[in-house]
Amino acid sequence: MPVRVTKQLEFAASHTYSVPGASQAENEKLFGPCVRHHGHNYMLQVTVEGETDARTGMVVNVTDLKKAMQEAVAELDHRHLNRDVEHFRERNPTTENIALYIFEKLRSRVAPARLRTVRLHEDESLSVEVNDA
Repeated sequence: MPVRVTKQLEFAASHTYSVPGASQAENEKLFGPCVRHHGHNYMLQVTVEGETDARTGMVVNVTDLKKAMQEAVAELDHRHLNRDVEHFRERNPTTENIALYIFEKLRSRVAPARLRTVRLHEDESLSVEVNDA
C-alpha cells in the first residue's frame, strides 16, 4: 500500500514582478506593489509517495529528502531571483513559477519514492501547489 511522506523546509528570497516592454504604469496595474523589490520567507512542503521498505519501514530516508530539498532551493535561498538566478531572468519569479522550478529540480532526486506534490507558501495566506499528474 502506498504511503505519502511530507517534509518542510524554509528559505528566503526577494524579487520583483514586471512584463518586459510594458510601461511602469502597466506593470503597476498588473502587479500592484509587487513591482517593487520585496522578499518572502517561503515555506516549502514536498510530498513523496511509495511503498515502505521492508527492512527500514521507510518510504524514503527523510535525511536524504531534506538534502534533496536543500539542493533544490540552494540557488534561490537569500537571492534576488530576477538578478541572481538565470532561470528567472526571462520569467517572472511568481510563486507559481518558483514552485514549478522546484518541482522539476526534485523530480529525479527523491528515488525510490515518487514526487507527488510541491507546495510553496509565500506567506500564511498564499500557497501554490504543483502535483504530479
